[in-house]
Amino acid sequence: MKETVEQIIAILRQPLSDDERQAGWRKSVKDGYVPVFTKLLAQIEQGEDRPYFGIVRSLDAYGIGDGHLYDMMLRVANETNAQLR
Repeated sequence: MKETVEQIIAILRQPLSDDERQAGWRKSVKDGYVPVFTKLLAQIEQGEDRPYFGIVRSLDAYGIGDGHLYDMMLRVANETNAQLR
């Protein structure tokens, strides 16, 4: 999961792609998720317990519900939350 989170952070820091625009992303939204995933990466690297990761509702509030970046974020959220069970 660490590699996926690192990939997500790298994508979030890139300019918007046409696919991201079509999926509803805006630069300000991508920028806003950088600290979220940076914190998650630090928790992974430090072996900390991670709390519930409810990113789907957040993405939905921004009107984002598909695309490669969305799918990557969803996989990380599902894996993180599965560890809580």
